[in-house]
Amino acid sequence: MTRSKPPALDLALADSVGKLGYTISPTQLERWRTQRWLRRPADWTDPATGEIRDEIVHRAAWLAHASTSGRSISWIGWTYWAIDDTPETATRLRAAVADALERPRR
Repeated sequence: MTRSKPPALDLALADSVGKLGYTISPTQLERWRTQRWLRRPADWTDPATGEIRDEIVHRAAWLAHASTSGRSISWIGWTYWAIDDTPETATRLRAAVADALERPRR
């Protein structure tokens, strides 16, 4: 199945993260948004300037760093769920922590 062309904002974020030395794909951005590790694109830009906010670029760079082969993104993802503190991210965080605490007893 062919994917549709990525939105311009996704490409702009990938370019900004690339300037920090990381390579990310629109597919990764979509995955991170689905996991709620990255906010929705409507929240990425500064209303006054229209530029992608630095905190979004740095968050995507950290996610890219954590996504390298042999690494687990879970802890940094948990951190972003806690920072964002929405009902959905709080639910995801509680479930992930409970699962991690239960894992040794299985």
